[in-house]
Amino acid sequence: MRDTWKALLRKCPEDKISALAGALDLLHDAVLVRDMQGRVLYLNQGFELLTGCTAHEVLGKEIQDFLQIDPIAENAAARILPEKGAWRGELKMIARTGRQLTTMSRCSVLRNSQGEPDAILLISADITDQKELEAQFQRAQRLQSIGRLAGGVAHDLNNILGAMMMLLPTLREAIDDRESLALLDILESSTQRGADVVKRILMFSRGVAEKKAPVQSRQLLNDFARIVDETFPKSITLQTSIERDLWLVQADAAQLHQVLMNLCVNARDAMPKGGILTLAARNVRVSEVPKGGIYTAKPGAYVCWRVSDTGSGIPPEYLARIFDPFFTTKEIGKGTGLGLFSVQKIIRSHGGFIEVESALGTGTDIFVYLPASVEVSLELRNVPAAIPPGRGESILLVDDEEGVRSLCQKAFEKSGYRVLVAAEGRQALEIFRKSHSEINAVMTDIMMPRMDGVTLVEKLRKIRPEMKVIATTGLASDPLVTAAGGLGLNALLQKPFTLPTLLRTVRNVLDELGDPVLSRAQGPSCEVV
Repeated sequence: MRDTWKALLRKCPEDKISALAGALDLLHDAVLVRDMQGRVLYLNQGFELLTGCTAHEVLGKEIQDFLQIDPIAENAAARILPEKGAWRGELKMIARTGRQLTTMSRCSVLRNSQGEPDAILLISADITDQKELEAQFQRAQRLQSIGRLAGGVAHDLNNILGAMMMLLPTLREAIDDRESLALLDILESSTQRGADVVKRILMFSRGVAEKKAPVQSRQLLNDFARIVDETFPKSITLQTSIERDLWLVQADAAQLHQVLMNLCVNARDAMPKGGILTLAARNVRVSEVPKGGIYTAKPGAYVCWRVSDTGSGIPPEYLARIFDPFFTTKEIGKGTGLGLFSVQKIIRSHGGFIEVESALGTGTDIFVYLPASVEVSLELRNVPAAIPPGRGESILLVDDEEGVRSLCQKAFEKSGYRVLVAAEGRQALEIFRKSHSEINAVMTDIMMPRMDGVTLVEKLRKIRPEMKVIATTGLASDPLVTAAGGLGLNALLQKPFTLPTLLRTVRNVLDELGDPVLSRAQGPSCEVV
């Protein structure tokens, strides 16, 4: 090796060669010298640390025998070097350890005393981590763009779904034959599922806060099992083992649906040639949260879900990383690396924890533990409270969506309220200026053209600071929604809502009552439904 360097450095003194070789070993960059036939003449310690190749192994041999080097970049360098004497670019390779590397590399031709090409010098800086961060940033930007798009779409979809949900009770009253009522049941179920889909999109892309309520997960699991049975490949056999008397869990049903969706899709993808997918659930009492569980979880009563597959299994070296954001073993374009990350985030927010057992070639078992609400009575919860009718109070109704506006007006009038109607903020302000002394409450959409709901409320409050205001919105994380939270709203209705929810909310606001199923939100006087 020392003799090689003497030739390359044109017979420099021995002490200079030693000093130069020592200095190169101190470099963080990887340095490699090879002759014109491709045989390795020298590599520094930086190259050894980066690739796992040692000088003893590779000196006098071709480096391609030890590393898998990107042929595209290598061929580009081979074309440019003879003409320009230098090449610079990204070089991908797979190290001896199996790690995929990306380097910023510079190749230069070393010439002898006659000026003829004698060797090639390669200096490489490891940028693998930097490229991964850039890729994650690009994914985050795509998600942000999806979030903005989802917000605009959700506003329109929630108005459409809201009109459908409010129209269903009216249709039920006008129809009495069983076949038509059965069709209405299908329509109602589909409408609710559409609303849940919109909510999950918003929750995933924009971080919508969950709305928790007692949930019977047996029904949720059985409903999802039907979806799996209808949509998954026939080569996958579904098995269920769900206890009949599962405890209730305090949860957001839409988020739990997302958990099941992610876990089952992963199980499906792990069985490309078919297999057995198992959905199971049982009541358990945990005396000690297992090691590796989520730190916020506590011993106690839990409902334990198990999603199992007989697929390829998870390699042991990946088990500790499967919940990391953007980590995926799927091909590019087939996985975002956010599915299990979302699952873990949701379960953490519910105070639960997750366990994973997997073996290569055998399959994977994922156990989800959700804190149980043992003391909650499902029978009592399912008894609907009677909604007191209106007593002739006057409500100013403001919404730019004609279908929502018309159905809300009819529901109010039928329930005993008087209604003033406006299609946008400026019209509502004009009505309020003329009749504010007769108006008992204002219900306004937040997102409207020309004058939005936030601006309208600010102007109304200047005329009558004590006016009771109910805001409606199809979003939950828009800047306008955040601004509305600081206006001292009496209630914030999330679209799509049902007519009973609408009437109960208005009655509670007018009576200044607090509904126990409502959760406190932005500001001490605002309730989110």
